[in-house]
Amino acid sequence: MKLIIEGVVIVVVTGFFAMLEASMFTVSLSRARVLAAQKKRGADALLKAKLTMARSIFLLVVFMNVSTVIGSILIGKDAGEEFAGSVAIVSLIMTFAIILFGELIPKSIGDKYAEKIGMTFAPVILVITKIFSPIVWLYEKLIKLLIGTHTILVSEDDLRVMSETSHAEGEIELDEKRIILNTFEMNDTLVRDIMTPRGVVEFLSDQCTLTDALAIIGEKPFSRIPVYGNDLDDIVGVVTSKDILRGLARDEHSRTISEFMKPVKFIPETVQSDHLLVQFQKLKTHCAIVIDENEKTVGFVTLEDVLEVLVGEIMDETDEHEDMRNIR
Repeated sequence: MKLIIEGVVIVVVTGFFAMLEASMFTVSLSRARVLAAQKKRGADALLKAKLTMARSIFLLVVFMNVSTVIGSILIGKDAGEEFAGSVAIVSLIMTFAIILFGELIPKSIGDKYAEKIGMTFAPVILVITKIFSPIVWLYEKLIKLLIGTHTILVSEDDLRVMSETSHAEGEIELDEKRIILNTFEMNDTLVRDIMTPRGVVEFLSDQCTLTDALAIIGEKPFSRIPVYGNDLDDIVGVVTSKDILRGLARDEHSRTISEFMKPVKFIPETVQSDHLLVQFQKLKTHCAIVIDENEKTVGFVTLEDVLEVLVGEIMDETDEHEDMRNIR
């Protein structure tokens, strides 16, 4: 009876620490941050344990192996006293029990209910870590001496796989996954890939009157139109159709576009889309003139063009073509 009780205790203790180890590995640091932000009970402790992951896992592995070794010694001693000729059989049974009930099954449970187990027992892990801090400190010094320090970085490929997996498991919607994946495309998409080419852009002369402009914006309902001086390589500003209509409403038909235009930003065609978005936000503007290496006008880009990299083509009731870049 004593032998059976010892065996059960060893298997239970070993399985408990194996379950905690599996749950700690399964819950990612980012998920722990989310749970903490949601104010879930025990989530703060789980986040702290994840931030000191090496310490937590070290102690769990130590306790798991110590319980197995000490238990094996005790059972071997008692089995030798009571079943002198059957020690091998007892050892075989214990090995099978520890592998199945002390390792495989507990780790499967820890993996399946990782978040719940982690938030429940993370405070216990933190207390154990604090109690055995001298041993942990010695371990960290030894590891640093032997292999040095290292930082695990999350790569773009890792995030792509995570988003695909999260969508497959129903954690995020398809449109959310697409936006996440498209975010990575912004760094690889240049302004020349999203701009409206010069040959398609509608320009207005700075000497054009509001009456003349009305005929143009009536046929081509663009909200912002570049304004040129001497030629199309001499862009002097941008005018909005709203300002033109306001001027006409005030019966200012003979006034020129130069009196209504606003400054415009010039962007090299090789600028990345994500950098352009930052510029638009910083300058609080919605459009820019795209120039080449010779500072010649090659196109016109808007905030909508940048956002379409993230969410796909955006069309409203005034758009006649899905993609202006394809018009020649």
